Amino acid sequence: MPDYKNNDDVRQFMQDVQDQIQYKPIVTELCNELYQHMEERQDEYMDQGMDQQKAARAALQDLGDPSEIGVRLNQIHRVENPRFLLFGILALVVIGGIYQITYHIQSYWYAEGSAATQLLYLIKENIHIMMGIPLLFAVIYLGYPWLIKHSSNLLKGFVVYSVIVFLLNLSNMVGFTPDNLRFYLWNIYMLELPILMLSVPILMIFSYKIRNKWRYSFLTPIAIYAVIAFFGALRSGGFVGYTYEVIFLIASFFMFLLMAYKRFFSKNRRRSMIAVALLCVTVLSIWGYNKRGSLEYYFKQCFYPDTVANDYLSDAYNSLLIKDLLSRANLIGEVELSEQEMISYFDYSWYYDGITKVDNREWRREPIELSGLEDILPQHYHNNYMIAYFILSYGWLPGIFLILLLTGICFWLISIALQIRNPMGQLTALSAALCITLQVVFYIMGNLGYQFGYFCVLPYLSEGKVNHITNILLTGILISAYRYDKVIKEPEENDAMSWRTERI
Repeated sequence: MPDYKNNDDVRQFMQDVQDQIQYKPIVTELCNELYQHMEERQDEYMDQGMDQQKAARAALQDLGDPSEIGVRLNQIHRVENPRFLLFGILALVVIGGIYQITYHIQSYWYAEGSAATQLLYLIKENIHIMMGIPLLFAVIYLGYPWLIKHSSNLLKGFVVYSVIVFLLNLSNMVGFTPDNLRFYLWNIYMLELPILMLSVPILMIFSYKIRNKWRYSFLTPIAIYAVIAFFGALRSGGFVGYTYEVIFLIASFFMFLLMAYKRFFSKNRRRSMIAVALLCVTVLSIWGYNKRGSLEYYFKQCFYPDTVANDYLSDAYNSLLIKDLLSRANLIGEVELSEQEMISYFDYSWYYDGITKVDNREWRREPIELSGLEDILPQHYHNNYMIAYFILSYGWLPGIFLILLLTGICFWLISIALQIRNPMGQLTALSAALCITLQVVFYIMGNLGYQFGYFCVLPYLSEGKVNHITNILLTGILISAYRYDKVIKEPEENDAMSWRTERI
C-alpha cells in the first residue's frame, strides 16, 4: 500500500519501532508484518465510513506506543547479560553492605538490651542492603520495558508530587500544619531524592517519545523539568535534597543539550541547541534567583569555609578540619599527631582559639582520653568522609588509588551507556550514569574539603535506605537498557518470525 507507507506519521512510527530492534536482518520482515496489520486495520475503519487519512491515524493508534512495540520485538531474540558490569556493581554493593553492617555492629552491639533486640535493630538498620540485590536484578530484567510503557504516567505522578510538596511547604510556612503531622511530612519529603534522580532518565524517555508530536515538542519536557525543579524539593527548614536538586538540574540540562545535538528535536542542530540552551538557562536562572541565599552560603562553604564556619557542628567547619588534617597526611601510613594536637582538634581550639565570631553555645569539649583518629573526626565520618578517613588512615597514595578507582567506575558506566546503539536506550542509560557520576563528584569534593550543599552520598557504599535504593534503581535502569540493546540471535532460531499485535 504505497500511499500508506509514504505517510509521514507511519514512517516515523516505523522508525521508532526499528530503533529498538538491534538484530537488523529481521527488521524488514517484522516491519512488513506491521504494515500488513496496519493495512488490515485501515481497511476495517474505511469500511466503517472513515476517509483514508483518518483510518490510517486510527490504525496507528490501535498499535500503541512504537517504542514499546520495538522493545517487545527486540525481546524475541535472546538478550545478552552484561556479566562483568553486573558482577562489578554487585561487588560494590556487597562491600558497602559489609562496611555498614560492621560499623553498626561495632557502634551499637554494646548497647543495652538482649541479643535478639540488638539483632533486630541491626536488621532494621540494614534491611535496604539485603533488599538491594534482588531489587537490582528485578530492575535489570524488567526495568527498561516497564519504564518505556509507563514513563508518561510516572512523570504525571512526579509533577503531582511536586505540587503537593509545594502546598505542604506553603502550609508549613503559614503555620497551618499541626505539630503531630510534621513527622509524617518529613517522611514524605524524603521522596525528594528518588523523585529528583529518577526523573532524569524518565524525562529523557518521555522527551524522545514525543519529539515528533509537534514542532515545538521539546517545550513539554522542559516545562516538566521546570515544575520539578521549582516545586519538587521546595520546603521550609529542609536542605537534604538541595545537592540532588543541583544534580537533577545539571544532568537534565546536559541531556537536553545532547538530544538537541543529535537532532532529536529538530533537523537544524544549531537552532535546536540554542533554543534548548536558552530555555534551560532561563529555568536555572529563575531557580538560582529563588535560591540565591542558599547558593551564596553554599558557595562560601565550598570555597571560603572560614567566612561561614561560625558553628563547630557546621559543614563549613568540617571542611576546614578535613583540609587541615589532609595537609598533614603521610604518603603511606596513618597520619601522625601528638597528644596535644589530638586534644586541640578534639576541643576545637586549633581553629577557634582567638576567634570571637562563634555562636553562643558552649562549644568547647572537656578533654578526655583519646583512643584514636576517630575521636577527632567530624560526626558521621564513617558515612560522609569515607575517602578522607581512608587517606588519613592509610596515606595519600592508597587514597589517590581509591579516588581513581571511583572515577574509573563512573567512566565505565558512561562508556557502557555510550555503547548502546538504539537512541532511546542510550539516552536512558546515559542519564542514569550521569546522575551516579555527579553524586560521586560531589562526594569526592566534600572529602577533599570542598563541600557544596548538604553532604552527598557515595553510591553503593554510603548508608541511608532511600539513597541506597535510589542508586540501585538508577544502576538497574542503566544495565537494563544495555541488556535490551545487546541482542543475540538464538542458533536454532529461523529468521522468519511472527508477531501478533494486541488491540488496545
